[in-house]
Amino acid sequence: MYSPILIFFLVILFDSGYLFSQEENSPGIIDSSSGEKFSHSLISERLRSSDVLLIGEEHDDVAGHSEKLKLLQSLAKNHSFVLSLEIFEKDQQLILDEYLDGHIQESKFNENMRLWKNYESAYKPIVEFAKVNKIRVIAANTPRRYVNLLSRGGMDKLKNLSKASKAFLPPLYMIKPYIQKEYDAKLKLALGDHMGKDFSYNTILAQHLWDAGMMDAIAKEVFSGNSKIVHINGRYHSDEGMGVTHRLRKIGINVLTISMLPAKNKTKDDKKFADIIYYTGK
Repeated sequence: MYSPILIFFLVILFDSGYLFSQEENSPGIIDSSSGEKFSHSLISERLRSSDVLLIGEEHDDVAGHSEKLKLLQSLAKNHSFVLSLEIFEKDQQLILDEYLDGHIQESKFNENMRLWKNYESAYKPIVEFAKVNKIRVIAANTPRRYVNLLSRGGMDKLKNLSKASKAFLPPLYMIKPYIQKEYDAKLKLALGDHMGKDFSYNTILAQHLWDAGMMDAIAKEVFSGNSKIVHINGRYHSDEGMGVTHRLRKIGINVLTISMLPAKNKTKDDKKFADIIYYTGK
């Protein structure tokens, strides 16, 4: 058993950009399979034959946030899409909708949402772009209180939740299916060093709950048949065909992936991360 402080550290580790760095603005976009340079227009063309564009980001990549906005602006010229965001949790959807629809003021939105520390500089421009252009935004993430609960007590704790609480979770039978040995090993290596004696497999299951929750939110939109989905999450959730990417593909959804990372961290092995590698900064 371990404290909520350790769970908070887990969230920070993977979802606040702790592991990554930031740069200024000067991108390069590369097709992983061919090694050729790509462009926004080519990404837009590739999206025509995909259900989902999944963008893996580094949460503190300042240049990356600017580039994502530019990419969304470009895509909106040719596609109608729903924007799905890891940064918002599912129980925040009503407040998010009320703000996007103009029913509540920004001050009330800020007051009632659990906004990330860098929301104002990193994500607000994207949300405001969606608001102005009437793009629906999905609060895709599982509320972290349930991730904490799973980490502390295992699956039985989730099973005992009320029906109202379970409305903010993916179907519980979807958490353990589609688990990858390679992903588990990657998680265990990363988490074990930081959790020490408090580490247990429930810690890994908690990560799978994040992934299953986002997969469920995206899949519901895809199978409604209304439009394309552009989903943004931390790279750890989707790189190397793992996590959210793997889960979506296993249920038959055509996913185009982007891994967006600072150019200063460029290596020859980056092509393994996604279909398209999008470098930011100088």
